[in-house]
Amino acid sequence: MPSALLDRGFRPFFLLGSLHVASFTALWVAVLSGWAAPPRWMAATRWHAHEMLFGFASAAIAGFLLTAVPAWTGRPAIRGARLGALVAIWLAGRLLFATPDFWPPLLVAAVDLAFLPALALAIAPSIAAARVARHAAFPVILLALAGANALVLADALGWLPGVAPTALRASVYGVAAMVTLVGGRIVPVFTTNALLRAGQAVEPLAPGLADRVALPAVLAFALLD
Repeated sequence: MPSALLDRGFRPFFLLGSLHVASFTALWVAVLSGWAAPPRWMAATRWHAHEMLFGFASAAIAGFLLTAVPAWTGRPAIRGARLGALVAIWLAGRLLFATPDFWPPLLVAAVDLAFLPALALAIAPSIAAARVARHAAFPVILLALAGANALVLADALGWLPGVAPTALRASVYGVAAMVTLVGGRIVPVFTTNALLRAGQAVEPLAPGLADRVALPAVLAFALLD
């Protein structure tokens, strides 16, 4: 069972992401009802936003990229002990953030910050070896999200007061950029394959103007906002 779970990136991360949503929703209801307390060193709403972005969304992104990048690049997938190490880093961050007042805030922040750079480092060699320029955006977006996470935590630690709202908003746009980039690639492929299985002979359309401007438009809107 453990070997099967760690054979593909989507298996542990989609599972743990789903469990995180369910458990954190229950915890958030407990906080709103006064049965539990948020971290003393982070505002409750920022704690909630942080876990949705850097907990759940990061798990979903990791599960997808660790599965898709090998298919895109033809390189071996990360599995076994290497995948288990990434899972352990993500899980450690979530466990510390679920019990934040039992640990030094700096330790919680350091462990939480480690995941996105580790994920970027894990997929970067395959992307570099494939020499496909359009794939290079993924490690860049991951590192940008890691930078935003660092700003959120720096605000919570009192090092850079006031930067968290902007960093959280930027993180939402970072996830939106990732979804835009991924959706533009996999939705046409999945749609074509489904139509072919249904017996309809179709050819995917070449990327048009809308495809080319979608990601720049998202990034431009983020900068204007």
